[in-house]
Amino acid sequence: MATLTVIDENIRQLRQGIDLVDRLTDQLYQTTVGPCFNTGVGMHFRHILDYYSCFLAGIDRSIDYDARERNELLSRDRSRAMGKSRRTIDELDVLRFQSGLLESRVMVRDNERDDGTGKPSPCHSTVGRELKFLLSHTVHHFAIIAMMLRIQGFEPFEEFGIAASTIECRRRYATAKHEG
Repeated sequence: MATLTVIDENIRQLRQGIDLVDRLTDQLYQTTVGPCFNTGVGMHFRHILDYYSCFLAGIDRSIDYDARERNELLSRDRSRAMGKSRRTIDELDVLRFQSGLLESRVMVRDNERDDGTGKPSPCHSTVGRELKFLLSHTVHHFAIIAMMLRIQGFEPFEEFGIAASTIECRRRYATAKHEG
């Protein structure tokens, strides 16, 4: 099996998200799932897309994850969210052809970091590191979405919201258990 790049993994996760959202009803997508959560599936899905938008907007200069659009339509309208996901996949797909991109340095604005002057202090990163962050962030929110859906009686895909390394570990364990 060929090794997937971090770009491929991000695209794979976003495609899983599209597949899931396509299977949901508007009600499942929009419902706030209380009392455990004060949000719903759509809000988490919009949040994920906001982070990708910030990354793509700042990849050439400075990424500011706090400058999210927070477009509420993406939280309520499944077709808009799926369309935004497809456009995000297209933009990520183009990055695959940029030689040396993953090692490229990028600044990340961090409103939580203070350099002692009371002002936000940017931090240094690489495009590859930020793509790893986005992947982890997406899987994390997909896991929350999976819990929300299960609470509502809907079972997502078996591996939805589970990190690739966990899936691989489970497969190795199952194989070893079967052989042993």
